[in-house]
Amino acid sequence: MLKLQNLRNDATPYYFAVDIAMIVLVVVNLCWIVFDWVFAVPWVQSLLTWLYPPFVEFYGSTVHPNFYNIDLVFVAIFLTEFCAGWLLCAVKKRYDRWWFYPIFHWYDLLGCIPVGSFRFLRVLRLVSILVRLQRLGVIDLSNTALFQFFARYYRILVEEISDRVVVNVLEGVQEEVREGSPLQDRIVHEVLLPRQQVVAAEIVYRLEHTLQSLMRVHQPAVRRYIENLMVRAMEDNPELKLIGKLPILGDVVNHQLDSAVGDIVASVVESLIDDLSSQEFSALVENTVGTSLGQLTDEDPRDEGIDTLEVVDKVIELVKDQVKVQRWKEQV
Repeated sequence: MLKLQNLRNDATPYYFAVDIAMIVLVVVNLCWIVFDWVFAVPWVQSLLTWLYPPFVEFYGSTVHPNFYNIDLVFVAIFLTEFCAGWLLCAVKKRYDRWWFYPIFHWYDLLGCIPVGSFRFLRVLRLVSILVRLQRLGVIDLSNTALFQFFARYYRILVEEISDRVVVNVLEGVQEEVREGSPLQDRIVHEVLLPRQQVVAAEIVYRLEHTLQSLMRVHQPAVRRYIENLMVRAMEDNPELKLIGKLPILGDVVNHQLDSAVGDIVASVVESLIDDLSSQEFSALVENTVGTSLGQLTDEDPRDEGIDTLEVVDKVIELVKDQVKVQRWKEQV
């Protein structure tokens, strides 16, 4: 359906008329090229002679021998339209450089070559005009079966090509990582260390909210656990055992000490959790994170130490597996 009301200014209707004329000329030209090619087949000539002999005699004696000369008329029209469009774009500066136009419209230029399969590049001229009219909202082909067919396979083609490119790039990164490239040092010094304040703040935030949530829900159990630890520690302390042997007051003193020390330690733990968001604790965490990140590039003397390069390799492998997922199959 045509929506001519979307032609907003005085110049657009003129361009629309040119586009319609070019669509008609391209369709006529392509149909004629195909027909002339088919006409050269003997059994087609025999069939046409049986259907309408005068046409075969006229076409075979007048049109077919002059095929190239007639096609040059179409070529002249197409070149004129190409040059006019180039001049108009140069005047209106639609591209950064005046010579960008033939690069972006290479199919128009090559389609004007009256040799062999170059002629069929004129189909791309037809497609470009339809796409432009679709973009302007003058026509709407989105609900047509042909448009949906090509759109579907265009999306499949783009996804498959992009997936292959991404996988190849990631495999190249993996090869560099496995061969000992400086990627690990660059990740630490260019990505993590400049953001150590953000990492430290996130650690403090997570630690604070996790421990505060734990204390809100399990505060009695945490307090009992701390008190039991203190009781066992005090029972193993030799000095407190001597106090317990004092007559009359020994057991009382030990009991009071157990209760007091347990309360003090529990209060200290609760205050520590409440103070996790303080500047002193944040600075401590930031220094610790900075030191830890700096040591990621050092060789770990432990056999069971974290292999950062192996972690990077596994992460890239997971990304590759995700990229290889063919999402277009899920939309079928």
